[in-house]
Amino acid sequence: MNGGAVPPDLVRGTPVPAPPLRLFVAVPFPAAVRDAVEAAAAPLRSVPGGHSLRWTDPSAWHLTLAFLGSTDPALVDRLVAALGAVAGGSRPFGARLREQAGRSRSGVLWVELVPSAELTALAAAVAGAVRAVGLPAEQRPYRPHLTFARARRGAPVPREVVGAYAGPAASWEVGGFVLLRSHLGGTGKGPRYVELAGFPLTAAGA
Repeated sequence: MNGGAVPPDLVRGTPVPAPPLRLFVAVPFPAAVRDAVEAAAAPLRSVPGGHSLRWTDPSAWHLTLAFLGSTDPALVDRLVAALGAVAGGSRPFGARLREQAGRSRSGVLWVELVPSAELTALAAAVAGAVRAVGLPAEQRPYRPHLTFARARRGAPVPREVVGAYAGPAASWEVGGFVLLRSHLGGTGKGPRYVELAGFPLTAAGA
């Protein structure tokens, strides 16, 4: 026992490692698109089976390009530089959400985007930048979507809920992406997202 003395490591000034950050790269939805989709999705909560789902907060909706997970804060500056290079070599392009909802085997209710070569290429470039920094990037085929809700305890999303969605013909120009930090919420609360950096697409058109 040291009688309550200060631990030797603190006496010597040994730095305490910063905790890892939960990061991901995403395209934000314009307010007009988000509001139109929110209005179309709101009635789904009242469809039989809708009350059993955990609904996402529309203010936090985003289109994920790459999920990084637990990240060493010391790598953030390098990551920002790599993502900036991707944005500087990419130009704005159009995107459109489908008008019908879908569901995944893992119990996710979503609406997918109409296939886009530009969006797929941007996601691939972002994943390449992530790997170049030394971070892992998902290897699964890219399937861009907006998540409305998740089923509880792995249950399937009711077909009635999926079939009741009649979305707007929502389209917009993707002009950039952001690096977000995810703060997990407490019991009954969803994650909170904080933007760490923004990356406008600035390459000149052909």
